[in-house]
Amino acid sequence: MNREIVGFIGEIGAGKTYLSLEKVKELKYDGKTCMVTSWADAVKDIIANTLGLLKSGPVSQDTLEYLEIVSFINIKDIFCRNFAQEIERTNLHIDPSEIREKLHGLCQIHKKPLKENIEGIIKDPDNYSRYYRSIIQMVGTEFGRSLHENLWIEITMAKIQQVLVINPCVNIVVIDDIRFINEYDAITNFADTYNIKSNIYGVKASIEVRSQRTGLSIQKLEEYAIHGSEKYIPELMSRLPEENIIFNN
Repeated sequence: MNREIVGFIGEIGAGKTYLSLEKVKELKYDGKTCMVTSWADAVKDIIANTLGLLKSGPVSQDTLEYLEIVSFINIKDIFCRNFAQEIERTNLHIDPSEIREKLHGLCQIHKKPLKENIEGIIKDPDNYSRYYRSIIQMVGTEFGRSLHENLWIEITMAKIQQVLVINPCVNIVVIDDIRFINEYDAITNFADTYNIKSNIYGVKASIEVRSQRTGLSIQKLEEYAIHGSEKYIPELMSRLPEENIIFNN
């Protein structure tokens, strides 16, 4: 069976997820069976299991009441437990006490922005997406990658490998959120190891359009591009053939 990993590189709000779903529709029309995943799936699971927040929103009344009464100490402990459960799925060997120590320290460092975003969701639910994205960024980059640089990669690749072994009908794996060098390398190395074709696309959109789509300020998006998780994207884009660059304004 010919199998393939399809990936999408792009900044926040460029339209990676939308275009990946369009690609899946196209592949399914051609009779392919697809697995759709992202590095952020495990991040979203941890946030859902810790704070009760889902990407789709809106926030249920039960979740709002929970967020209003849960203590910051409890949130730290729940984060630790949920991170440990995700790490157990990988070949990473991180001692639970190390996870707890690091996460407690990180929660303390990022206590103010974390609380501000939670309070924003409670008081301003119309802008849920903006606060949720900020929490995703914090938990994924500041927390997860501080525990281990390849944490989300290890979790995702273990899941992909398991699905490909268990379900021989899966032809295509689609990953919609490549933003780091090690993520790109993980896909190409996995493809080489298992003799699977890899095909990676770059998605571009103006910063004004991305700001409108995400609800994030242009200043915040510029910060991500210079100091945050977006700073490697120009280098990643340079690795792609011109025909794999998609402009999505």
